[in-house]
Amino acid sequence: MKNYMRYSGMAFELLALMIIMVFVGKKLDEFFEMKKSVFTAFLVIFGVIGYLVKLYYEIKNEKKNDR
Repeated sequence: MKNYMRYSGMAFELLALMIIMVFVGKKLDEFFEMKKSVFTAFLVIFGVIGYLVKLYYEIKNEKKNDR
């Protein structure tokens, strides 16, 4: 049950991060009057990559502590 809660929490974290990045990206695109969603795309990609790096280090630490 603990793992289920942990991984569902991670899914909600990623979803919340993506929603925030899309919102901020759209506001920046509107502010700078961009014809294409450059800031939105960049922020979503940057956020997902950043989250994957965070996840990598969490898993690496967890495996180190299990030994």
